[in-house]
Amino acid sequence: MGLKKITSDDLENTILNPLENYLSSFKSEYTKERYTRILKGYMMDTLSDLIDGETFEEKVVSLVNKARKDPQWVLSIMVTISKMLRTRTKKDPADKEYLNPNSIRNDFKPFKKLFEMNDVPMAWKRVYAMIPEQIPTSVTGSRPYTRAEISHMLKFTSNSMDRSIILVASSSGIRAGAFDCTWKDITPIYKVDDELLLEITESQQEKAEPVCAIITIKEKSYPEIPAFITPEAYQALMDWKKEYAIQLRREPKDDEPVFKKEGWIGIRKAPRSTITQRVVRCLRRAGMANKLPKGKRRRDVPQMNGFRYFFNKAVKESLKGESQLAQLIKAEYMMDHSGIVKFDRNYFKSGIMELVKEYLNAVPALTISDDERSKAKIRKLQKEKSELEQKNEEISTMKDDIEKMKQRMDVSDKYKKKD
Repeated sequence: MGLKKITSDDLENTILNPLENYLSSFKSEYTKERYTRILKGYMMDTLSDLIDGETFEEKVVSLVNKARKDPQWVLSIMVTISKMLRTRTKKDPADKEYLNPNSIRNDFKPFKKLFEMNDVPMAWKRVYAMIPEQIPTSVTGSRPYTRAEISHMLKFTSNSMDRSIILVASSSGIRAGAFDCTWKDITPIYKVDDELLLEITESQQEKAEPVCAIITIKEKSYPEIPAFITPEAYQALMDWKKEYAIQLRREPKDDEPVFKKEGWIGIRKAPRSTITQRVVRCLRRAGMANKLPKGKRRRDVPQMNGFRYFFNKAVKESLKGESQLAQLIKAEYMMDHSGIVKFDRNYFKSGIMELVKEYLNAVPALTISDDERSKAKIRKLQKEKSELEQKNEEISTMKDDIEKMKQRMDVSDKYKKKD
């Protein structure tokens, strides 16, 4: 069935509604809300005297229309904002006006999105040239949670949902915004004898042991991004699924959210703020989120990113320097933390098991429970033993082949001498 005829009114609506063009470009509701909040703050406050209009929408339309006619005018606004923000980065960190250099670009992202979606040219290099270089995490003093701290935190979870959030965050390194997965996005990886399998048959169930799991994350234009979790985190999710079923009085459906918002009629996925709030409540109960001393604005361990730092540190220390997974995690830092690993569909299917094998080497370091960590270490030793035995067998086979070749050569030499 074809489309209806496009009229001049349709074209006019696209041109005359810059805010609609901007809002319709978002795939993530969280990102749309955050960007729009920042943009509205500038429109209705910082730039209110410069831009015509009473409402937010009127000001957005006015800004875009004037920017199209006078690019230098809007460039001067962006450069002025950049200079003003840079001035705040030079203040004492204890000052309420202090701004971390790492956060400046966030103020420009909504403008960049608005201008791109409305074909407004902008010399962003000039704008960004005013921004100070980002401060590495090591310089800011932020550190990861320790295993002991995460273990202590787990003692103060109120239910299995809280426990699974903490274990998934620490073993996968995903952001709070990636917790919007559904039950069908969780895929266990089984080990049957010495083989890793994505699916098992009924006859294999008794022997099958979950060695990790994949959480498929949807992000931006990429069809799927795999994040890995430990058997400990996977078991926590299965415990939460049982509690979830009791609350619903039925089994949760595959397309229903894993983490749901409490106190809501029906099932609604938990937004990023809910995930963060639940972690913060656990931290407070554990005595790990006390009020900051006067003059201090940052915690030593970021409340959510502390799990990401733990994950990155553990994986990098566990995997070999040339490991594909380790290299991808390092690259992820250079890509504005946009994701752990990005794949097209073909690579996801063919290459995922290679990354699973590498992730398994890091499972002991990412496991929090002492008992579970001991099991993980045993599995790793068994894997190394199996690999060593396989190599020894290959060497033995090669030696046999060489010996047979020597024998054939000796026989050949004898015949040559007779001739």
